[in-house]
Amino acid sequence: MKPFPILPIWLMALICIGMVAVILVQFKKIAVLNIISRILIVALLFAINLRVMTPTGMAYTVTNNLDILFAVDTTISMVAEDCDGTRLDAVKRDAEYIIDQLNGARFSVISFNDKARQIIPYTADGRFAAETVQTLSVPDEFYAKGSSLNTALDELIKSLKRSAGDQGRTRILFFISDGEITNGDSLKSFNDAGKYLAGGAVLGYGTEKGGKMKVFDKYAPEGEDPEQYIKDKSAWPWEPALSVIDQENLQKIAGDMGLKYIHMSERSNIDGTLADVRRIIEESFDGVEEYAHEDTYFWFVIPLCLLLGFEFVGCRRNLR
Repeated sequence: MKPFPILPIWLMALICIGMVAVILVQFKKIAVLNIISRILIVALLFAINLRVMTPTGMAYTVTNNLDILFAVDTTISMVAEDCDGTRLDAVKRDAEYIIDQLNGARFSVISFNDKARQIIPYTADGRFAAETVQTLSVPDEFYAKGSSLNTALDELIKSLKRSAGDQGRTRILFFISDGEITNGDSLKSFNDAGKYLAGGAVLGYGTEKGGKMKVFDKYAPEGEDPEQYIKDKSAWPWEPALSVIDQENLQKIAGDMGLKYIHMSERSNIDGTLADVRRIIEESFDGVEEYAHEDTYFWFVIPLCLLLGFEFVGCRRNLR
């Protein structure tokens, strides 16, 4: 059996000691049965936090030295409806496909709109990385302040530097955007990011024809559809605005970083790049035989729920 604590054991121990101290202070005010019940609740919380795992047999785990970073544009233009669904819908499908194809690597996700932030640090849990990408969304139109690809640069370099600090790691980047710059910025050079990379691609989403952008307007008057298309207010009458892919910007970024530019009109367009990355994996993979483990926390949750029910019933009686 092996523990995988959620909170550090020392921290959870301090919390539990504090909770027991509070219970004992009330010793004369509550029944002995309630004291025992509450101490057991604290003990079960401590046990659940330990996340004790039991071995279920041997498993062969394939790992490699790849760190794969997704930098995903989440500006409002990414909900333009010129892909199968919105651009962001297509990104989510394709990112999940990439993660499945490159199983064994570590993955990290950066999103950028008005600001850039690293959503998750590098993790070997590909399923968690895929689920994280599925949660990406664009900001409310009310808060959007125009888009710039430059927003991603500093956070991108910072993340790649962190990976470079782990000796022996190789870095792959998938920079994902429609290439639009709407706040008047001039595109900066991405050369400084390129020196940390061994491969990857800049993936472009959208069409030259463009697409309308439907957003949820929480300030829509009562009775109106809160899902509305963003309007082009440069001329009257207002018509739905169109977002058009800017492949020139994306090609410039790809050139700066020494990567391929791929227009993702079809998922299969990425297969050649994935084959190149898999060749790197074949040169660096390591097979590790180790015990597979099964979580046991749920066995502690059952009595915890029963004790909480007992406490709840007691509270209701005291209120009457």
